[in-house]
Amino acid sequence: MPQSFYISTAIHYVNDDPHIGHMYENVVADVVARHRRRMGDQVWFLTGTDEHGQKIERSAAKEGIRPIELADRVVKTHHALWKKLDISHDDFIRTTEDRHRLGVLELIRRIEKRDPDDIYAGEHSGWYCQSEETFIPENQVRDKRDESGHPVEWTTESNYFFRLSRFTQPLLDHYAANPGFIYPPTRMNEIRSFVEQGLKDLSISRTSIKWGIPWPGKPEHVIYVWMDALTNYLSDLTTDGKLEGPDVDKYFPQAIHVIGKDILRIGDSMRVSPRVVARLGDRPGRSKRVGCGNEGERADVSASLGNAAARPRGWAVQRHVTTTAVRRGRAVRERVRAVGSRRRCRGARGSAQ
Repeated sequence: MPQSFYISTAIHYVNDDPHIGHMYENVVADVVARHRRRMGDQVWFLTGTDEHGQKIERSAAKEGIRPIELADRVVKTHHALWKKLDISHDDFIRTTEDRHRLGVLELIRRIEKRDPDDIYAGEHSGWYCQSEETFIPENQVRDKRDESGHPVEWTTESNYFFRLSRFTQPLLDHYAANPGFIYPPTRMNEIRSFVEQGLKDLSISRTSIKWGIPWPGKPEHVIYVWMDALTNYLSDLTTDGKLEGPDVDKYFPQAIHVIGKDILRIGDSMRVSPRVVARLGDRPGRSKRVGCGNEGERADVSASLGNAAARPRGWAVQRHVTTTAVRRGRAVRERVRAVGSRRRCRGARGSAQ
């Protein structure tokens, strides 16, 4: 029997043109989406761009243009590339769209309504990594660089915080009850170990930048890029920013989020999204995170580190990227094929009876 199936990639930064890492992630997700369509499932495949934050603000300033002008230009490159690679996404979301902005504001409203104590004002000081748009623990900083080699800077500013520290044990309990929530198992073990150290309250606004969604009633604050960006997986399924409706009920509980392993290592996506879902009164369901990226000790690929392959200039390069990504995605493809085979076998047995 056909099932609803929702697969998404990370939404990609627009500080520079897409690189081979973005292509790898989107091709792997495309392989899974196409396979599920062949099985007869009702598939929703989402990709898009993350367009707010300090990284984009500074990149635009270097070029002497407005952040939205940089975003518009890079988004055109994304659309052209996904067309050439024949990526079969059903929607492309931009965090500068009104449908997304309304969803983010609705998320803040619901959190404050459900438990006003979950969000509070405070001051935060720490090592901030512009490349990854996150604060880095001091024990992970050496010579003003994080463990991945990205430069960090000491930052002190007034923020709003989410009381994430309350959710260390509930999140560990969720992992224990849902061992496949993060895949592959090596990533689950990595994240579980991180959470076991205890979660700290999370900064969810910035006052040192202007490019972002203004905090409701406090325009001197902009909503922190992670709280902003992670809402896209829900705001995409609605048109009025209400974060609820038939498509949310249909697709979101079945979601698989294909994201770079660095985002898992940073911890924000796996920490924030399940807890935000809990604060919305919904259950995470079978939603999963799939860590996607290079294994081993090789350096990460990113525009910020300056080691990203340039945008392809010919079909030979694109064919190589596609072939490599599909080959690396074999484990995911084999897994979904096995699930489909078991489902058909169960259906055949039921018909025979």
